[in-house]
Amino acid sequence: MKIDTIEITNYKAFLGTLRLQAGGKNLFIYGENGSGKSSLYYALKDFFQSSIEDIDLTGLKYVFAAA
Repeated sequence: MKIDTIEITNYKAFLGTLRLQAGGKNLFIYGENGSGKSSLYYALKDFFQSSIEDIDLTGLKYVFAAA
């Protein structure tokens, strides 16, 4: 499996839509504290985990960082 594009809409720290082009062999994510690195990880984890089990999303809170 190869991921070319990641698009996240209104998930945890991401207000609106974030679109990442990940067309290369590797992708390196870095940034300051609170910039959304963990939110990106959890979005991908929830996406792949949802294919094998039901996830209750009602307990999640939206935490939007100021731009």
